[in-house]
Amino acid sequence: MNNKDKNPVFILGLFDTGVYTARLLRNKNIPILGFDYDEENPGFYSNIIEAIKILNPIENNDIVISSILNYRRKFKKKPILIAASEIFLSFIEKNREVLEQEFLFLLPPNNILKRILNRAQQFQLAKNCGINVPKFFLVNTKSELENTYGKITFPIMVRGVDQVKWKLFTKKKAFYYNNYEPFYKDLLNLIKNGIGVLIEEIIEGDINNNFEYNALFNNGKIIEFNINQKLRQYPIDFGSACHLRNVINEKVQFLGEKFVIKNNIEGFSNTEFKYSSNEGEYYFIETNVRVWQQIELTKKINQNFVLLYYNILTSGDSIYNNRVTKFKSIHWIDLPTFVLLFFKFRKKICMNFLNFFKSIIKAKYYGLIDIRDMRPFLKSIKIFR
Repeated sequence: MNNKDKNPVFILGLFDTGVYTARLLRNKNIPILGFDYDEENPGFYSNIIEAIKILNPIENNDIVISSILNYRRKFKKKPILIAASEIFLSFIEKNREVLEQEFLFLLPPNNILKRILNRAQQFQLAKNCGINVPKFFLVNTKSELENTYGKITFPIMVRGVDQVKWKLFTKKKAFYYNNYEPFYKDLLNLIKNGIGVLIEEIIEGDINNNFEYNALFNNGKIIEFNINQKLRQYPIDFGSACHLRNVINEKVQFLGEKFVIKNNIEGFSNTEFKYSSNEGEYYFIETNVRVWQQIELTKKINQNFVLLYYNILTSGDSIYNNRVTKFKSIHWIDLPTFVLLFFKFRKKICMNFLNFFKSIIKAKYYGLIDIRDMRPFLKSIKIFR
C-alpha cells in the first residue's frame, strides 16, 4: 500500500516517458499520481500510476492548476513534481510562483527554461558555450521562407521553434525533405498556422555518431550523468532511437558538462550531440530539460536518476550506498519499432536473423514491455483498449 505520510510524486505527462519514470520508483512505497489530457497515452493503463485525466494545460491553464492543487491537498507532505513533456514544462514555467509554494522540483531558472523551450534559443545557448551548431535558417513568414531559395542544400530537417506549439500541431519530431517543392508547400502551411520553424542542415554521418549526455544537476554540481549512443533508429533515415547503449565518451562528457553547468540547467537534462565524420567535430542537436525515454536504463547501472532526484528533494541525500562505479554497457531496445525496422529495412541495414535475435537477447530493457506492468505496452500496440 502507498504511504500518504511520504512525499508523493506527481508526474505531468503520461506518454512512454512518464511510465518509465514511475517504474523507477516501483516498490518504494511512494504514492505516484500521473496527470495528462490524452487518455490514449500508455500511462493511463499502468498499474503503478494513479492516472488522472485533466484538460489541456495550454488551453485551460487556470482549471488545470486548480485541479492539480486540489490533489496536492490530499497529502501531508509536498509532492515531488516531474515533467515528462515540453507541454508540461511550459505549464510549470507559467505557474512557477504558485507551484514552488506547494511542490518540490528542480528546473532551470525561468529565463533559461523559456529559452530551452525555443529551439533557436537552444542553439544560441550552445553557441555561447563555444559548441558547434548546424547551419540553420529561422523562418516565421512567407517572405523569410522565400529568402531561403537557393541558399538551402538538401536534404534538410525542419523543426518547430516553439516546442509547445509544434507538439500541439503534430506528433512528428521533425520533417525531412530532399527537394524544394514539398518543402515549400508544407512550410507555407506551417506559417499559415502561426508556427515558426528552424530549417536545419543535416550533419552527415551514421546513426552511431549520435550521442546523448544525460545529467542530474543541483546546486552547481553534476550529481550524476551517463552517455547513450544510438545504434538503430526508426524510421531508418530520420527517426527516434529504437536501439541504444550506454558508453564512455570523454568529448561528449566535456561538451555536455559545459552546456549544463554554464546554463545552470538544474534537475534533469538530456542533450544530444552528433559527430561529423567529415569535419571531425561534434555538433549540438538539441536539449530536453526533463526525464527522457530511456531513463529506465539508469537503474541497471546503479544510477536510478529518478530515485536520486526524489532523495535529493526529500532528504538532501545524493549518495548511493550500493553504487557500483565500474562501467558496464547496457543495451536498450524499443521492441515494436526494432522489429518493424528489421522486417522493413533488413537489407538496407545489413542485418540477418541471427544478428537480429542476438541484439534482442543482449538488451536488458525492451521499452514498454514489463511483465509486471504489461497494459501500457498492449495499449501502445493497440491490443488493449
